[in-house]
Amino acid sequence: MDRQRRKIIMASLALMATGCAGRLLPAAQGGNPLNLILGGGRYKTGEGDAVKYVLSILDLESGAHELTEMGFLPHGIHRNPVDMNRLAIFEKRGPGACEYDLKKREIVRAIPVVGHRSFYGHGAYSADGRILYSTETSLDTLDGVIGMRDSRDLRYLGEFPSYGKEPHECKLIAGGKVLAVTNGGGPLQGDAPSVAYIDVTTRKLIEKITLASPNINAGHLAVSHDGTLVVVSAPRSGMDKNSLGGISIHAPGKATVLLSDPQAVTAKMFGESLSVVIHEQRGILAVTDPGGNMVTFWSLKDDVLLMMLELPYPRGIELTVDGKYFIVSYGEKASVGLVSAETLALNTESVLDQTFITGSHIYNWSRPMSELFAPGPVV
Repeated sequence: MDRQRRKIIMASLALMATGCAGRLLPAAQGGNPLNLILGGGRYKTGEGDAVKYVLSILDLESGAHELTEMGFLPHGIHRNPVDMNRLAIFEKRGPGACEYDLKKREIVRAIPVVGHRSFYGHGAYSADGRILYSTETSLDTLDGVIGMRDSRDLRYLGEFPSYGKEPHECKLIAGGKVLAVTNGGGPLQGDAPSVAYIDVTTRKLIEKITLASPNINAGHLAVSHDGTLVVVSAPRSGMDKNSLGGISIHAPGKATVLLSDPQAVTAKMFGESLSVVIHEQRGILAVTDPGGNMVTFWSLKDDVLLMMLELPYPRGIELTVDGKYFIVSYGEKASVGLVSAETLALNTESVLDQTFITGSHIYNWSRPMSELFAPGPVV
């Protein structure tokens, strides 16, 4: 465990005795909350105690949060599109996974790993909600597969290749017909980092996009409504952990580029570029870099830096339902704050501390599933 993450866990010693207070946004009118934020966390109740893991559920309207104890640190948290209260939650690089009932605030059942494999952090339900896909890696060969389970009873239905090594994130696009999968590539001398577009009906590879640098993996991705692919990366296995990560962009019909300017900013992307979100209406790409203590905002149209916001150890980033704010989790106090989508400045009055959200991502349960309706690759 690196020093910064250890500090975050130790800074959470008093969290059990302190709740969230305050309000980020106006109260919702009617039923479901407008911005319900989900994220994984870990904490200690005492110096010598074991680390505990939780799913934190934060209501941005009231500022209140609820916790569910977990047996692992939640990484990917994914909604069933026909039953939004049913979530699939995965551990990064481990056997931990479960289905969770958001309405009841309880774990429904564990999702067992198959064979000598590990889950690799993410999954996706099919557009009709019947199949749960998951990224899995063979512990012997690092070959990647996409596991398929019946969402009704989690019966294992089979698998198909991820078309690379160590797959991490997967997202459905093209109305659920295509699965986009990041393949990290394994050790430095292994396969090239890539994103595979896979036809979920035939399970065949449609297109494989290789990243421009062999020194980074393929971590998390976002796909815009015009088909532009964005991938954020960490250094490849075997490299120094403080080597550079980065942001790769692949626009339809163009070569994949690794953002390099301005160098004063990209040279600070050491450790990893972690979470990514696209603001479609404003054409803004937002990325967190924990090691560089910064959130960067880019024009998706011309790859130009719009703003570099200094924040301590930022991790997850999302959007509010109305698109007026980016939501970012950061710092030793497990803080969550709002960044104006217009000015790209942090609203300091919006910040909530002690949310228990210390994991890699945050998810806005209330937002539409945007990638599902982005276009797929040209066959």
